[in-house]
Amino acid sequence: MTFKKKLLGTMISMAVTAGMSSAVNAQQVFPENLAKFSTTASKVNVKKNSGLYIVQLKDAPGITYAEEIGELIPSKQTVAAHGNQYAADTRQVSEYVSELKRKQRSTAAEIGDIKIIHNYVHSFNGFSAKLTEQQVESLRANPDVVSVWQDELVKVNTSNTPEFLGLTGANGQHTLGIKGDDVVVGILDTGITPENPSFADDGTYSDPSTIGWAGECDAGEEADDGTFACNNKLIGARYFKDSFE
Repeated sequence: MTFKKKLLGTMISMAVTAGMSSAVNAQQVFPENLAKFSTTASKVNVKKNSGLYIVQLKDAPGITYAEEIGELIPSKQTVAAHGNQYAADTRQVSEYVSELKRKQRSTAAEIGDIKIIHNYVHSFNGFSAKLTEQQVESLRANPDVVSVWQDELVKVNTSNTPEFLGLTGANGQHTLGIKGDDVVVGILDTGITPENPSFADDGTYSDPSTIGWAGECDAGEEADDGTFACNNKLIGARYFKDSFE
């Protein structure tokens, strides 16, 4: 994929409706013929040997902890504005994730003067950092470390995603009453063009803060130019480039 806005590693969050419903139902749709799908490139384009690694630690991440103390109940399918949502700012969860970060710093310090690039504490417990092979081996031998693997920059190659996901054709989700209402979608992508009509706010979308959204609209390289803007449909974006500089 090639995008006009080269916001590599951008995380885009789109609100597809104005409110939250009282129940969530899932409907699986499968493509009719998987054999016809293939990659659009002869090989995967991967940037290796960056020296950047992701380190996973054993302690449970924040979401798991919130479930254990009863602040989040995944089996509860009733979702309300202030109901079954992960709240990272409660006292117990805040203290817990702060302790996760402290342990991450302590683990990194054991192998030298390591600068942590990113801390991961909510859905994953770990950190990213530039390491030598010797440091990698030392971490892999640490009993508090689950795994260490090299972070790689991969180029996305696709031309048939909508059909593969069952979004087109006679049996597409749009024909089954599944329209994406009451959903906030988080996407890891290679870029975003906010002025694309797909992201236009036609006035039917409510303020995302009413459904608990407290994210950011990070304009990345376009911050100074003022050419990147979010709205009530494209409700947020994050720009992650430090990992590959």
